[in-house]
Amino acid sequence: MLLTLLTIAILASLIVPVTAEEAKDSSETNPLDDTLLYLPAGQLKGTSSVSNPTDFEHKLTQNPTVALFKSMVVPGWGQYGNHKYIKGTLFFAADVWFISRALKYRKDARDYWSRYESASTIAEKNNLYSQYKSLKNKRNKFTWFAVITSFVSMFDAYVDAHLSGYPGGKMQKDVTISMGPQASGGVRANLSLSF
Repeated sequence: MLLTLLTIAILASLIVPVTAEEAKDSSETNPLDDTLLYLPAGQLKGTSSVSNPTDFEHKLTQNPTVALFKSMVVPGWGQYGNHKYIKGTLFFAADVWFISRALKYRKDARDYWSRYESASTIAEKNNLYSQYKSLKNKRNKFTWFAVITSFVSMFDAYVDAHLSGYPGGKMQKDVTISMGPQASGGVRANLSLSF
């Protein structure tokens, strides 16, 4: 009970009465001119009305959650939905390459394991087993690279989808090529890729 009364007293001290004239000055209209408005302290101070309301959520290229799940299924697919074609292609190519390397090392490791099991001498078994372990470690490394690439692709697509509604975000081109003369008499060429 005491805590409730203390809370009410603290909240009451934060409320500042505002007259109808002060409310009109802050661009609010009140049909009852002779009543007082009770607003928390500082609610109207330093604020102004919105002159150009824009909902940037409606300007997104795709839903950020959809972009995340698309990149979870196929790395780079979410980037394609965000119109980031070069980045999407790079993520897809990197993931395919890592997976293909992991599968190659898996096949090679199995071959060395079957040769290890059929080997007759201890020296040959030791050599084949060390080769098997090396290939198995490479398989694991490339599997982790593929998983990390997938996660980076997912969260990159998610962030890009959120930023796609930002004003001026669509004005940036993926590839820009510029050429011009140099002061020393040569030709200068610039290639820039935006991610």
